[in-house]
Amino acid sequence: RFAHDLGFLTILATNGLKIAQNPDLAAKLKKSGLNIVYLQFDGLDEGINEKLRGRKLIDEKLKVIQLCRKYDIEIILVPTLIRGMNDDQIGEIVRFVAKNSDIIRGLVFQPIAFTGRASDNPHMNDWIYHTFAEEIEKSTSGEIRATDLFPLSIMTPPIIVMRRFMKKPWPLFSCSPHCGIVNWIYVSKDGHLVPINRLLDFEKFFGILLKLSESIESKGRIQILLTLFIAALKSLNWSLVHKEIGLLNFFKTVLRMHISPTYKSLGTIRRRIFLLGSMAFMDRYSFDLNRLRRCVIHYVTPDLGIIPFCAYNNIYRPRIEAKYSEKEIALKV
Repeated sequence: RFAHDLGFLTILATNGLKIAQNPDLAAKLKKSGLNIVYLQFDGLDEGINEKLRGRKLIDEKLKVIQLCRKYDIEIILVPTLIRGMNDDQIGEIVRFVAKNSDIIRGLVFQPIAFTGRASDNPHMNDWIYHTFAEEIEKSTSGEIRATDLFPLSIMTPPIIVMRRFMKKPWPLFSCSPHCGIVNWIYVSKDGHLVPINRLLDFEKFFGILLKLSESIESKGRIQILLTLFIAALKSLNWSLVHKEIGLLNFFKTVLRMHISPTYKSLGTIRRRIFLLGSMAFMDRYSFDLNRLRRCVIHYVTPDLGIIPFCAYNNIYRPRIEAKYSEKEIALKV
């Protein structure tokens, strides 16, 4: 509640067990201002849960999803991806999210990173992004192609444009292109998976946005909106957009997303779209200083130090935990 009152988007990373065991907790979380449940979800096969988490979990995970639907708390599912254990579940999990896209807003696969909580076996984490993308194509029968997934940093130009309309600007997604891949998937009326770049030519649209972002400070809002409208006109797959969304609805959505970028800005499309991506956190086998220098996810320590996520887990976590565990901490406000 404190973070919400300060104006933060609040995300709860959880295995969901407390919520499943105490349904009233979901109502309390909603009332406190929680925006997103970032839910551990390793597959739809109990054998995987028993191997990876030591027990059956599917009923509890489904209960959490139902409770979030009841209280309109958005969900992002987060499978820990392990070679030879649950990589055969990728397509099934994607289809599950598509069927529940009314409340599940995202699916982020995270290949296992060995930072002290599991026995090292680097062969279980030999995922690189093109192999993940190829597996997505294979497991969705080509509905999502490997080339439909883009580096996270593709979002930098549109966010620069959005910031001109925001009272509290978002941080830029200026991470290394090796930090993750992503796209938004639209669930068609007949249940097919349609990557957004099939509706809108990404390279053409984002190329125009890139040029706009380079001179954004000299542009007025009307000029920016006109440029966005023209960019959408030039990049649109007219027949598919007309069939699936409606042209007027689509243009209104594009403008709303750049003026007030929230899931609610998506309007009626909101319940039929989800984010699909993969982010591989680094361990000692994949540690890359160039990635680290451009990190966009940080830990804030009790003494108000700021440490990049992967540096914290690989280097600093033991000493920080040893320093502050079982001690009262006077936080500066």
